[in-house]
Amino acid sequence: MDDTHVRKYRKGTAAVTEFVFGLGSREKSNYILQKMQRSLKDGRRVVLIVPEQQALIWDRRCAQALPAGAMLQTEIVSFTRLADSVFRRFGGVAKHYITDAKKTLVMWNALVSLRDSLHIYGREDREDRYVPLLLHAVSELKAYSVTPAMLTEAAEQLSEGQGALRDKLLDLSAIFAAYDILLHKSYDDPQEIPDALIHTLSLHEYFAGCDVYIDSFYTLTPGERGITRQILQQAADFTITFACPLQAG
Repeated sequence: MDDTHVRKYRKGTAAVTEFVFGLGSREKSNYILQKMQRSLKDGRRVVLIVPEQQALIWDRRCAQALPAGAMLQTEIVSFTRLADSVFRRFGGVAKHYITDAKKTLVMWNALVSLRDSLHIYGREDREDRYVPLLLHAVSELKAYSVTPAMLTEAAEQLSEGQGALRDKLLDLSAIFAAYDILLHKSYDDPQEIPDALIHTLSLHEYFAGCDVYIDSFYTLTPGERGITRQILQQAADFTITFACPLQAG
């Protein structure tokens, strides 16, 4: 714990929140494990949320460090796996999620449908280059809760000397909107899972009486932060780690 610092915070009826700062991942992990052991000893269910690639590592780590039988009261999940657990319990699991290959086809169709009205992305000979770039752009926009209407509003606020940027934003807005309409005719978008999870958690107390830990993330998307806010309203205790030194003040 030499390089790990802890700060506690509480506001209103939300869970006691513990912020753990430090550059050493081993120290933070050991601190989390020790605290999880205390939670389990006190008879509370534990939920540990980690990035997808860390889930198996933490499964092994907890199986080795926690008492026999403790894993029955311990849930180690990513945000995606958390959504699966919540939807299985409260409903919302019956979705027809689109695959990456079909996303490519939908984006292609959106581009073709708008070809004559686009300023930047209307060139037929470059559609094969535009499709992966636009899919990435739409993915980023959805991750940070940016809508087509917000893009249009931003474009309209630009000056006349920023015409190229304005045209690009208007194109992105139109393509994003057309893509979403075409996608939702037949599919659901897995990128909308966080919003669905936030809504479900606002109606059901999945974390009531639980001690919740979030570890190994460098940053949280707006959707993940929204889920975290719901957790704070329900959990008995909440701990989150940060891979950075504690700043003075």
